[in-house]
Amino acid sequence: MEPAARIMVVDDEKIVRESLSRWLQRFGYETVPVEGGQKAVELLKQQDWDVLLVDLKMPRVDGI
Repeated sequence: MEPAARIMVVDDEKIVRESLSRWLQRFGYETVPVEGGQKAVELLKQQDWDVLLVDLKMPRVDGI
């Protein structure tokens, strides 16, 4: 069996990133909720990801 896709969920709103992460986990995906763009960039440099779900409008470092 293939391992689940690794998904980074990036959003500055805690409720959004945590609820989306939990929903995806119910379908067997490995998720990591991330609170902002800067942290997401750091994690991108450290690990490989299958999917990134990113809020476009965030303070300091946006999703673009």
